[in-house]
Amino acid sequence: MRSRVASATVLLASILLASGHAQAADDAGGIALNQLSPTPAGDSFVGVPSPFARGNLVPRGLVIFDYASQPLRLLQGSNDAKVVAQQGFLHLNASFAVQDRLLVSALLPVALLQGGDDPTVQGVKLSSPTGTQIGDLRLGLRIRMFGDDDDPFQIGVGAYLHVPTAPSGSYVGEGAVRGAPHLSVGGRFKLGVPLVWTAAGGMLIRASKNPSLVTYGAGLAAA
Repeated sequence: MRSRVASATVLLASILLASGHAQAADDAGGIALNQLSPTPAGDSFVGVPSPFARGNLVPRGLVIFDYASQPLRLLQGSNDAKVVAQQGFLHLNASFAVQDRLLVSALLPVALLQGGDDPTVQGVKLSSPTGTQIGDLRLGLRIRMFGDDDDPFQIGVGAYLHVPTAPSGSYVGEGAVRGAPHLSVGGRFKLGVPLVWTAAGGMLIRASKNPSLVTYGAGLAAA
């Protein structure tokens, strides 16, 4: 989570130092600040994708709201520039399972609450986002390669494709496609109580100027 905020801050600072004032003001918002990237509806964990794909022709849906305070601020000595002081997102999440093996998903983030100070940084006036804006649509595909639904060890491969549906320079999208391939392992077992576990690793590959990231996570919970 912190790495994405740091990337946004470094990106914004680089734009202000290397670009002309007009171009800097236009390009500064070209990064999706929202930290939460929910897994497909029906997954065991919200933040870590699993290899599971339970059901045949089974649709699932989920709505999640998350709020971030000061997701993008720049400190210049005693000057605290809140470029984006708040963002509240509604995530519309849907998935469709086929033959206990294939999972197709879609996620649309919608920024409902946004605001900032419209600060001037190094002589450049930055416009803070306001109002409601649609983020980048995420399409997903996952295949369970090994194991059955209730097995203690399963392997899945998947990928997300982020389509640039957000307005340009809006801090809710990047104006270019993003790809996120990942490998996940997980399973279900009993150790006194039913447990579910998952671990995943992958990359977020960006076609924009923003840096790509390595992603990873793990989870364990009572089923």
